[in-house]
Amino acid sequence: MALMPNGKTWTQKILSKSDWDFNGSLIIGHSAGAVEILNLLSVLPKNQKIKTAVLVSAFRPNPQWPALKKLVPEPLD
Repeated sequence: MALMPNGKTWTQKILSKSDWDFNGSLIIGHSAGAVEILNLLSVLPKNQKIKTAVLVSAFRPNPQWPALKKLVPEPLD
């Protein structure tokens, strides 16, 4: 069984790193990583502000693609 990308799991993993401080950071994501940055920014705590996000070859998953169904778990803010 192939593992499917799961944006909620990825975001929880990133936010669980208590020593990460996003303030003033540059974050870069490619393909599904770019989509994950959008997930992360949607739920980033209000006191955390990144400086720059670079999204390379980002895409919007088609809900009809079963392999990417969980990549964007909720509507992006």
